Amino acid sequence: MNNSKLEQLLDKYFAGETSLQEEKQLKSYFSYGDVHPDFKEYAPLFRFFEDAGDEQLPENFDEKLMARINSPIEMPQRTAKRFNLNIKYLSRIAAALLFILAAYYFYEAPQKTGKELASKPIDWSKYEVKTAEEAYSATLMALTKTSYEMNVGAGTVAKEMNKTRIHWKQILK
Repeated sequence: MNNSKLEQLLDKYFAGETSLQEEKQLKSYFSYGDVHPDFKEYAPLFRFFEDAGDEQLPENFDEKLMARINSPIEMPQRTAKRFNLNIKYLSRIAAALLFILAAYYFYEAPQKTGKELASKPIDWSKYEVKTAEEAYSATLMALTKTSYEMNVGAGTVAKEMNKTRIHWKQILK
């Protein structure tokens, strides 16, 4: 077999496009013939296929397989690991954390005097109305907002009441 034909057959073989006759030619070339050095790497593959074709299953293979399939699987029993936490150990950790937090509070918190802690009185004069027109506009704004919110709430209530009426009509039918 010449090298170009062998190369074409190998390309077809690895593409999965060879016929049975072409595969037999390849197997016989690599199994019995003197293999060209460029194609020696393929020889073990075809020799393996030749050797694997001769293997036979034992007579009771099906019985053994079915017995193995039907047998229950024995899983090793695992024991649950328990964490034995000692109360003394946990209390030591809690005390250490408490000590660290207390030290941080006493050393890092700013020292404030009683005068600094007292809140400053609110200056309400900034918020007082000076003229009647300001009072009228503030009152008008407050009443407008109240009216708007009441209308929104009334609309929501009306929608819910309509839903309730529809459900009651269906129930009473």
